[in-house]
Amino acid sequence: MRRKIKLLALAFPLTLISCGKAEPKQYECFIVSVHDGDTFKDEKGNVYRLFGVDTPELNDQFNGFQPTTGIEHVCAQMAQIYASNQIYKKYVNISVVTKDKYQRVVASIIYNGKDLATELVRNGLARVAYISSNRKSPYFSDRFNYYKQLLLVQKYAFEHKVGIWANESRFSEIFPKS
Repeated sequence: MRRKIKLLALAFPLTLISCGKAEPKQYECFIVSVHDGDTFKDEKGNVYRLFGVDTPELNDQFNGFQPTTGIEHVCAQMAQIYASNQIYKKYVNISVVTKDKYQRVVASIIYNGKDLATELVRNGLARVAYISSNRKSPYFSDRFNYYKQLLLVQKYAFEHKVGIWANESRFSEIFPKS
């Protein structure tokens, strides 16, 4: 009997260690609102922030959420329209990464077998942001392959001058808070 207890005592910490890192929570949901290219809401009221990318802003949070203007607003509208065409009023697969400081669910969103963040970057509608392979970064992610994929797709968009990369000199107007 004592031998069984000792074996259980030895096995229990190993169980805790092996369960310490959970896989990302995954589920399906129905998107009912697309705020901009990287922020969405589902039928239960959950608000999602797309993981690993940033799209231009429709509204300026530092100016009372007034609409942005000029090329920033045009690019933001293009990202919103693209995202809407892909996921609005559709079921998508969510892979939760974390929650952000605004309590939005930061997640990867898969639709029709495609990753929305990757497609936004590929089409020059978003840049890679809020993700890092640097362990000291607040945006560190151990999803190295995903990060590399986003960077490769961004490099392609940049080299082919797609979307936001069409005119490098205007980049600071598209992302003025950078």
